[in-house]
Amino acid sequence: MRITTLAEYGVICALHLARRPSQEPVTGRDIAARERLPVDYVEQILLRLRRAGLVHSTRGARGGYALAR
Repeated sequence: MRITTLAEYGVICALHLARRPSQEPVTGRDIAARERLPVDYVEQILLRLRRAGLVHSTRGARGGYALAR
């Protein structure tokens, strides 16, 4: 079974959000920097996760992404 980089990075992003001790939103840029992933690719992945209902986003200066469940 082959796992695409999209799926692998998606799991990495979801796990990063799950491991956070607080429920405060984190930006895609921060996730990419801490996990050493491409920023543009992480933003696309987070958009797909948001559309799937796995994460929710908050706009604004203190905005970002957090797990929906």
